[in-house]
Amino acid sequence: MSETVAVALITGGFTLVSGIIAVALTHRYSKAQADATRREDRRRDARALIASLVEAGTQWASMNETLVPSYYKAATDKAFWLEWPDTDSGKALREHALTIGRTAGELRLILSDDVLLDRISAAQALMTDGSAMQALLDEGRRTNGGTWEGDVMVNAFAYHRRVGNAFRAVESRAAELLRGTL
Repeated sequence: MSETVAVALITGGFTLVSGIIAVALTHRYSKAQADATRREDRRRDARALIASLVEAGTQWASMNETLVPSYYKAATDKAFWLEWPDTDSGKALREHALTIGRTAGELRLILSDDVLLDRISAAQALMTDGSAMQALLDEGRRTNGGTWEGDVMVNAFAYHRRVGNAFRAVESRAAELLRGTL
């Protein structure tokens, strides 16, 4: 084998090996960039969903807290309860509740933090616990919207504040995570 052929073979071999190494390095870099982009997209999606969840939850609690006296006064008014779902407030509360359910479900699919997921579940469970409101309505029916006995009104207000605080606890944990890794 001549010296020219040997040099050509060695040069070709180095070119081939360096080409393979370059492709492998480029692939690894591209994969790392794609992974970083996916993580950032996930963080952005989670941030938007959490903001939507917290806003809907706190609005739901705040609106209901404002309406506690009306609920009490209208406990025996069948027309009020038939018309209520079609009012602006009734529609807004229903939309907030639907948003909470939808976003909580989506968040369960993309989040991996058990503490945050537990807080979301706790906020939803608290929201669906209607015992304080049931007691308020029972007392409103008993008194026909008149003077109540006991702490039914205080308990109803406190219940809605607890719901709002539960959603703010979700926000607090999410803020901790979004500063770090999610």
